[in-house]
Amino acid sequence: MSRTLPTIIVCLLIGFCKAPGQTSPSPDYDTALDNIHQLNTSITLDRSVYMAGEVATITVTIRNPTNAPLTVPDPSVDHEITMTYRPTGQEDFHGTMVRDRPFPTTPSGPVVTLQPGQQIQRTFLSTDAPFGNDESAIEPGGYLWPEPGRVRLKWSYSGASVEADVVAPRLLELSKAKFKEPDPYPDADEKRASTDSANPLTIETNVYGMVLSAGSESIVAVSQGTSGLLTLRGPKNQPLSESDARELAPYRRIATLSGPVQNLRVTLPDKNEERIQVSWQDEAGKPQTVTLDKHRDPINGPQ
Repeated sequence: MSRTLPTIIVCLLIGFCKAPGQTSPSPDYDTALDNIHQLNTSITLDRSVYMAGEVATITVTIRNPTNAPLTVPDPSVDHEITMTYRPTGQEDFHGTMVRDRPFPTTPSGPVVTLQPGQQIQRTFLSTDAPFGNDESAIEPGGYLWPEPGRVRLKWSYSGASVEADVVAPRLLELSKAKFKEPDPYPDADEKRASTDSANPLTIETNVYGMVLSAGSESIVAVSQGTSGLLTLRGPKNQPLSESDARELAPYRRIATLSGPVQNLRVTLPDKNEERIQVSWQDEAGKPQTVTLDKHRDPINGPQ
């Protein structure tokens, strides 16, 4: 049965570096729009196959391949990415808007002039907020689709698109480290996920590490954000169901190994998420440790 699945909408107020291009009010925005067709534009991903619920790295690029300056709409202003999904075994991509977003309707806006050969590029995680508010680049959740199939991301600036496969990994190990942080709802008890009884103004939250298997590889990953207790319904060492993939997501891979991984452990040296240490033993019994900052970017260790 064909299902209609969400098209994920994002307004990319991308903070491109504008030098040496110059941004200015547009005297002829229609001409600037027409000039987009002379650009080389692309949207790319950091891999061709993702695990269900995994965070992606997205890169958008525009380049002037001509021998003359080109004035085009500023790509940092009010453009969107849509994500549609094709379930395994189906032929068509599906999607509908999940919510209305305020986009400019007037045919004008700032422009930027690219010199011959000049390129403007921005790379960000799908969980980042490159448009300057609290929403992730791919909504909702900031991760690729949580069940097997194929996703397509399309950038409205030029119509450039990219596709990737999504597979359901097997969950082999799960570890967590907990810490306390200020309660964002100190005056609304019903909104607390969990409460520390000794200090009602703090809540207990968790950082999760996991070992996943996709094909012959073992992938060590860490939750991109913090959460309360996870509720996983499926058995270990079986492909993740859609609901369990959503429960674990978004997560970010930090190491890929050819053999099994044992004794996974997550620790927080500072009792908060400023530094996260994920350790394990590889197939030969050799200990490995990765230290991450609060954004889950590696400080040291395997990558």
